[in-house]
Amino acid sequence: MAGTEKRKEKHIFPLETELSEIVRQKTDCALETIRQEENGLMRATGKRTKRAAGQTAGDRAGRAGAKTGKSGGRRFRMPAAAVAGICLLTVSSISAAAALHYYWGRGMNGQLQASEEQQRELVEQGMAKVYETRQEGKVQDDGKKSAENAASDVPAVTCDGVTIAPETVVADEKFAYLSFRISGFQAEAWEEVSAGLTEICLADDPDGENSWVNMSGHIYTGITADEKGNLVYDDGTPVVYDEKGRTLNRYTDEKGDMSFVIRASLGNRGGSQDSLLGRTLHLEFQDVKALEYTTDAAGHHKPVIRSWVSGKWEFDIPLPDVSAAEHIAVGAPVEGTVFTVESIDLSPISVRVNYEVDGAPEAEQDENGVPTIRSLILRDGTRLPDMAGAGGKGYMDSAKSRAQDMTGFDRVVDVDEVAGLILSVWDGGNEYRTVDVMLPQ
Repeated sequence: MAGTEKRKEKHIFPLETELSEIVRQKTDCALETIRQEENGLMRATGKRTKRAAGQTAGDRAGRAGAKTGKSGGRRFRMPAAAVAGICLLTVSSISAAAALHYYWGRGMNGQLQASEEQQRELVEQGMAKVYETRQEGKVQDDGKKSAENAASDVPAVTCDGVTIAPETVVADEKFAYLSFRISGFQAEAWEEVSAGLTEICLADDPDGENSWVNMSGHIYTGITADEKGNLVYDDGTPVVYDEKGRTLNRYTDEKGDMSFVIRASLGNRGGSQDSLLGRTLHLEFQDVKALEYTTDAAGHHKPVIRSWVSGKWEFDIPLPDVSAAEHIAVGAPVEGTVFTVESIDLSPISVRVNYEVDGAPEAEQDENGVPTIRSLILRDGTRLPDMAGAGGKGYMDSAKSRAQDMTGFDRVVDVDEVAGLILSVWDGGNEYRTVDVMLPQ
């Protein structure tokens, strides 16, 4: 953070690790199998333009343009709470034995519902990173990092018996999905568990006006949506309720660990500030707690804290710097509106729709009239259920001749299999309808 002393880098682990001959043979075998498998997740077809494989944020630095005016958003920060207990730092780093570390973890799987093949391919392409925690560290007061721990990529932190460690990060230009493993905290299935994410910002300029990011985060409950949009447990079984009608969550995995999942987005900024690739996110957690909601005599719902661990868990997470997005020229009007889909930027985890506008409609309250993405149509005709999550829409110039809508998905998609967009169009008042816009084939 601003004003802190630059840490002296010191390697805790050797840069190269000697593997036993058996492990080495198995790794070579796995790598050869991977090389022989067909890698068809992202193939450039038709008028779609994919950025060169392995292209990094540094390679694209020259595209920076003029900065836009100050956004109405702000960095997500709350006052710090008192830190209780002592903290142990352990090392979480990107696994050097990369061939076999593809599994994203339970929380990220629930957030993005990726198949095993999709997980492997995005890790290989550099769009996803999986962390491996190594149990080595030093006990310290106040959670401060010592020189011995400063060189670790991302230290896991233990406060008062509760450990939070980075697990997986998946990112493109506009969105980043992160999952953290929480160990040592117990809660009942019907309780509401939270881990206070008190700060998230861009670490390269934490006090700058462009350091803020939009975010949403929660403890993964083990509940997700099936292909028809119905809520089910992540093993596909129906959700169960207790005798009081409370949802019985499945917070923990077979080891008793929980997951905290985050979706962060950058918003529309322009110039060099218009991408998350290669950036570093700074995050701080405080206070892991379990709540029960009770009803008083007047019928008011009141939260009651049943268990609470106070601490400070702080992380700097490097984001992937490889783009997997395709820029697709469309040029299709949105039926019954003044909007034309000029192009889209489509990645496996998000989409940005770029509009040309021929006379913007009058805004009403929080509705500016820009069509919003609801879901996708696949080449085989499948219409995916609503999959849009956090994002934003708005006009890109004062004349309102250009507009954008962007959203992060709730599942990983095969970009080459996308045939069209399902848009939600505002017709004034509370009237909305859906319009299909097909992509060039």
